[in-house]
Amino acid sequence: MDEHELVSALKALALELGKIPTRREFTTRHRGADYSLTRTFGTYIALVKAAGMETHNGKLDRTIESPFNAKSPQALLREYKALCSRREQIQGFFRTVLDLKDLFERAGNPPVLKLLAQGDTHAKFVDRAAFNAYKKFASYYCPDIHLIMGDFVDCEGLSHWPPDDLEPRRIVPEMKIGRALLQETVESTPTCSTRLFLEGNHERWIEQAFTKMPELFDGLAELDIEINVKTLLGLSSFGYEFFPLNELLQIGGAHFTHGLYTGKHHAAKHLDTFKTNIYYGHLHDTQEHNQTGIDGHVEASCLGCLCRKDAKFLKGKPNNWVHTAPVFEFFPDGSYNHYKPRIFNGRMAFNGMVFDGN
Repeated sequence: MDEHELVSALKALALELGKIPTRREFTTRHRGADYSLTRTFGTYIALVKAAGMETHNGKLDRTIESPFNAKSPQALLREYKALCSRREQIQGFFRTVLDLKDLFERAGNPPVLKLLAQGDTHAKFVDRAAFNAYKKFASYYCPDIHLIMGDFVDCEGLSHWPPDDLEPRRIVPEMKIGRALLQETVESTPTCSTRLFLEGNHERWIEQAFTKMPELFDGLAELDIEINVKTLLGLSSFGYEFFPLNELLQIGGAHFTHGLYTGKHHAAKHLDTFKTNIYYGHLHDTQEHNQTGIDGHVEASCLGCLCRKDAKFLKGKPNNWVHTAPVFEFFPDGSYNHYKPRIFNGRMAFNGMVFDGN
């Protein structure tokens, strides 16, 4: 849970109970929030203050400010629950369903809503020619939605894999590269009205570092410093909304995630598990698998990458990685077409146009 979700959840529970919840009451209601609370606010009292609550003998101050203003506690609770209904838990995982009508309205109600996805980039190891071609195509395509599929940064400095060279393991230089790439992407997509960022397993290494080296980060909360990929990359300043690792993001009839499964038949595994249209990165290739059910055709598809194909850990071995610029075009009813234009040696073609990044 991020800062906004923690504050909103505390306000809703306070209104339900008619008093300021104890820490135990809050963390019992919201399993797993304890770590997020400590990481984000440091103390429970700090969260209570951030929610604008005062302790008058343990009673809830009914004058607390809320985005719903002077509505009854019951109405506030109903609206909060409606707000959170976009995110639902299914068999242990979470899915966020974006309001397609709202996405169309943000974009000015075009005939089709255009989404441009960006596969694993691994910032420090980006293929510069492929990325340049991708940017040129983005400027031409003018997407309404830009979706980063995860592993945007490599986080080599926090990798749990043993280093295979003598370079110092640092995280800040790569984050600077990531911010520069984000700036270039934003400048290439000025008409974009929605920006989405899916966390990848490499970005998750940042949180894993907290558990493996807690003493390294001790005291940062007291300095009001939050260490995560959102703050390190400055995602909010670039306009990107963040979604945690392994969550599904639904837009119309399509689901997006970083990628949950590997192996020789990873597309079939994703489809067998979710049994719906699902698109992901993580494996860097363009494998696809489809099935037919009572509701028609469904498919799983890996969307390629923009990172260099000569990754150090491969030690010169051949691979099936593919550079792409995937696009999706949604109709208002949620149906869509999608394409995976390939980038060959820093050059791609689309609709008769050539985009050369060399």
